Amino acid sequence: PRVSIYQLLFPVVYLLTLVMFCWLGKRIPRLNRVITNQIDPVVLSRQSPIDGLRGILATSVFAYHFYITYGFANTGKWISPTIPLLNNMGAVPVSLFFMITGYLFFNKLKQAQTDWIKLYSGRAKRIYPLYLSLAILCAVIFIGQNGVAIDWAGLLLWLGKWLGFNVPPLPHFYAKPLIAGAVWTLIYEWAFYSILPLVAFLWHRQPKLTVKYSLFVLATTAVAIYLFMHSIPQLHLLFILAMIPAYFAPRFKALQQRFTPLMHGLVPLLALGIMIYTKPYSLTQMLCITLLFSVIASGYDFFNALQNKVLIFLGEISYSIYLMHGLVIYLALLVVPSFNFAWPMGVYYVYLPLVFLLTVILSIVTHNYIEKPFYQSKNKRQNHLQSPQKSV
Repeated sequence: PRVSIYQLLFPVVYLLTLVMFCWLGKRIPRLNRVITNQIDPVVLSRQSPIDGLRGILATSVFAYHFYITYGFANTGKWISPTIPLLNNMGAVPVSLFFMITGYLFFNKLKQAQTDWIKLYSGRAKRIYPLYLSLAILCAVIFIGQNGVAIDWAGLLLWLGKWLGFNVPPLPHFYAKPLIAGAVWTLIYEWAFYSILPLVAFLWHRQPKLTVKYSLFVLATTAVAIYLFMHSIPQLHLLFILAMIPAYFAPRFKALQQRFTPLMHGLVPLLALGIMIYTKPYSLTQMLCITLLFSVIASGYDFFNALQNKVLIFLGEISYSIYLMHGLVIYLALLVVPSFNFAWPMGVYYVYLPLVFLLTVILSIVTHNYIEKPFYQSKNKRQNHLQSPQKSV
């Protein structure tokens, strides 16, 4: 398809916004204190490029939906861009979020014993509080827009369907722009969590099974199959491919240490090639992303960029950014009359830094007052696995 100058300009505007925020985050004392206090000391001490990577992924998804909103406001259709580079600003982060989840949990399954109650309880506490808060906010906005003429039974049924990550449309209320279409990825997350007991059983080849554990494995596998049938099958491959960096991490690290100059030349080119030339969620893209993530998971940080404290901070609040950015874009641009969508797209881009900042502010609030109370105790900060969607 033909590419306009505005389309080519948008990724540049996003990158400049991110770079400027990182620069200001280091040089404004008050903002620097907020950022420093927000980061878990354990996260800083482990110096993993994955933490900074999350910050880029979540903000890229935000930018992707910011771009789509302009088209939605003018056409009434929530559709993906036709340009691969713009489309991949959403698809590649989602793919990498899936791969991060698979990588972390495959590493966790290396342990001979897994406390499944603790694992599932931790996942529910990590994902549901903020997710259900978003559902309630959507309902409040729906009520505010429709007054008292509401089918309350239908509204409660709609809210109930959120529990299964199924968000159908409501009459006279198109919620997709409000949630930025981001919650669909949680189905894939839970399908992966559900298949883990079977994976652990096959991995460790347990010779003796109790009846209780056998029933547990069968039940969780049945849930995984159900979710698999209600999703796009090939996307689950991203979790499976995450076994490659989880299993071969030492070898990738050795290669990186041996050929560091070559890595500095090839890895950025690989990342750029994925964004520009690969089709979203294609097998080619998945394999290229697997190679890219394998290198990052083994310690490659793009000339130390992924060790940037501001990116790590954005990674720390990435789940809030991922879920709440649609709400901010919706309220700031579609509800409050702050922008005339008859204006050129180039003028629209000027609003990106402001909406980005509002999203970060709201995400700090929701991270501290909705997420943290559920996954951290009052007096002790614990190391924890984070989900992106842990989203798209």
